[in-house]
Amino acid sequence: MLTNISQVNWFIVLLICGIMISLEMTNSAFEKFLDLMYPEYNKEIGEIKDITAGVVQTMSYVAIIIGFTIFIIK
Repeated sequence: MLTNISQVNWFIVLLICGIMISLEMTNSAFEKFLDLMYPEYNKEIGEIKDITAGVVQTMSYVAIIIGFTIFIIK
C-alpha cells in the first residue's frame, strides 16, 4: 500500500474527496444560477451565497479532521 493505511480508510479518503469536489461544483453552479436570476446587487442573495460557501468551508474542516485522523493518528 502507498501509505500503509487500510482499504476502508482509502475508501473514506476518496469519498471525502468526491464529496468536497461535488459540494464545490454545486456551490459554483448555485452562485452562477443566482447571478443569472438576479444580475443586480441584492443583499439577501449575497447572504445566500455566503451561506452556501460556508457549507463548503465547514465540510473542508471536516475533511481536514478526517485526513488528520487517518494519516497522522494511526
